[in-house]
Amino acid sequence: EASRKTFFITPQTGAALGRALQKMDETAGNLQSGNTSRASQSAQDAMGALNATALAVRRAIGEMQAAGSAVGFDEMLQKMEAMSQQQGDLNGQGESLFSQQKPGGSTPGQQQSLAQMAARQRAIQQALQELRQQLGAQQQKMLGDLGDIASEMEEAARSLQNQDLDRPLLNRQQKILSRMLDAQHSMRERGRSEERE
Repeated sequence: EASRKTFFITPQTGAALGRALQKMDETAGNLQSGNTSRASQSAQDAMGALNATALAVRRAIGEMQAAGSAVGFDEMLQKMEAMSQQQGDLNGQGESLFSQQKPGGSTPGQQQSLAQMAARQRAIQQALQELRQQLGAQQQKMLGDLGDIASEMEEAARSLQNQDLDRPLLNRQQKILSRMLDAQHSMRERGRSEERE
C-alpha cells in the first residue's frame, strides 16, 4: 500500500516483506508437523527477510525526511532531468563528431571519442534501468515503458562501440532524448496531480 503512495518504498521492499510472510507460514507449518529442524531454518530465513525489510524502510524514512516531498516525485524528476541533460550532451557530441567526419574512416582520436561515447551511453542506460527498478510497477502507469528506451540506448551504445556514427544513429539518439523528455513531462504532470490530491 505504501509503495503505491511513495517512491521511497521500492518494490524490492515489498518483495522482502512477502518473503518474510512466506517463511513465517512455513515455520508455523513445520512446527505443527513437529519438524523442528526445518522450522528453525525457515524461522531464520523469515528473520533475515524481516531485517532486510526493516533496513529498507529505515532507509526510506531517512530519504523521505531529507526529501522535498514524501511522495518522492521531486527526487525522481531530478534524476530524470539529469539523465536527459546527459543524453542531450551526448547527442551534441555525436552531431559534432559526425560533421567532422571525412571520407576514408575515422581518425584514431575520433575512434577514441566514439568508444568514450559508447561508455557514456551505457552509463545513462544503467542509471535509467536503476530508476525503472526503483519506480517498479508505477512506472508503467506514469511514464510508459522505460525498458524500451533502455533497449534503444543499448543499440546506440553498440553502434558507437562499432564506430558506426551515421545519420540513423544520430536520429535514434534524438528519439531517445525525445522519449526521455516525454517521460519527464509525464512525471511532472503526475506530481502536480498528486500534490493536488
